Amino acid sequence: MSEKEAIGRACAALIETNHSVILDAGTTVYHVARHLGEKAPQILTNSLPVANLFASVNQVEVILAGGVIYPRLGVLVGPMTVEAFGRMRADVAIMSAGGITLEGITNSHALLIDIQRAMLKAAQKIIFCLDHTKFGRQSVSPLCGLDQVDVIVTDHLAPPDLVARLRESGVEVVLAPTTQ
Repeated sequence: MSEKEAIGRACAALIETNHSVILDAGTTVYHVARHLGEKAPQILTNSLPVANLFASVNQVEVILAGGVIYPRLGVLVGPMTVEAFGRMRADVAIMSAGGITLEGITNSHALLIDIQRAMLKAAQKIIFCLDHTKFGRQSVSPLCGLDQVDVIVTDHLAPPDLVARLRESGVEVVLAPTTQ
């Protein structure tokens, strides 16, 4: 099983039944979506692949933020998207990023930063799904401090020293099981 698949399963297991969920763009978050099933009756997203995944599931209502399609990432971006998330509220946001250090979370896609910040404000609980390659890495744009993160779900290859320091700082870190 790939690391992203394992992270997807582990993160989906953290979501309580009937919670509304914001799903960010990104391949790891898409793996989470694949394992949510009908657990979350409302999915709020700007990801076209996520919206398409649930398009034929009658038990799930998909709220797709407006905006301009950015084909390279398969997401909706722009001021309309930021405004849409500014008006939404959800129980949990499941997010991705370009990197994590003890200074916080960063992302390399400038078009997504304002959208992700609106997602952070819209949700009561924030979960980041980050595979081991994101640990110790700093991308171009700062997204948020660790104080805004409730849970990080990662794989068993994440550096143990950084995982321990994140836990010491108050962030819950879930290591996804390698086999299911």
